[in-house]
Amino acid sequence: MFRTDQAIDLTGKEFALLECLMRHAGEVLTRTMLTERVWDFAHDGDSNLIDVHVRNLRMKIDRPFGLDSIDTVRRVGYRLRDATLDDAPA
Repeated sequence: MFRTDQAIDLTGKEFALLECLMRHAGEVLTRTMLTERVWDFAHDGDSNLIDVHVRNLRMKIDRPFGLDSIDTVRRVGYRLRDATLDDAPA
C-alpha cells in the first residue's frame, strides 16, 4: 500500500481492517461488526483485538503523515473519515 509516494507495510489483518473501514467510510462500525467482517468469528466483548489493530493502523497510515483518519466513537466503535465530507464546505 502507498500513501503519497511512501510505501506502507500492512499485515493481512491490518489491510483487511482498513479495507472494511474504507468500504464503509463515514459510517460507524462497531467492534462486533469489525470482528465478524475481518476475523469472521463472534466478538468477545472483553477482547481488545480491534483496538490493538486500529492503533497499529493509525501508527502506520496516519501518524507519519500528520493525519487523523480513523475516529473513535466512544462506546460504539470506529469510523474512517470520509475525505469527501472533510472537504465539503460548512
